[in-house]
Amino acid sequence: MIFDTENWNNFASLGKDNFESCEFKNELLSICGGHEDIAWVIYHQEHKNSLKWMKRKIPVLKGNTPEMSIKNNISLLRQVLWSMPC
Repeated sequence: MIFDTENWNNFASLGKDNFESCEFKNELLSICGGHEDIAWVIYHQEHKNSLKWMKRKIPVLKGNTPEMSIKNNISLLRQVLWSMPC
């Protein structure tokens, strides 16, 4: 799969409506560095486990947490999120 911004934005927007019901959306947005697109996808994938997942070391992220990857390698994080099964 070739990563491109337009397709990513279309993909991420699928989780936007679901994110509105998130009880901890401000906290998740903060951990996501204000990147709404990433917060939408993470909540869509992980639901109530989203905050815990953000702090878990993920091997495909080179052993970093998703929270660290937002600062260090956001494009890799987006690719990983895009490739996760729904």
